Amino acid sequence: PGLIESEVVTNMPKEKVEAIIKSSSLGRIGKPEEVAQVVLFLASEHSDYITGQTIVVDGGIV
Repeated sequence: PGLIESEVVTNMPKEKVEAIIKSSSLGRIGKPEEVAQVVLFLASEHSDYITGQTIVVDGGIV
């Protein structure tokens, strides 16, 4: 995933975090719950017909 709120981000230099946020289409850091929702979807029967895909959860980082 892209940059996600975590201890790793807390320990990163502020300038590095700001640079990553600026390169994100959404202009923010992701939340752990947002990654968890994707994982739950992929583990559920709702994704039964999905095969061979790369699911990118990065807030649109370019």
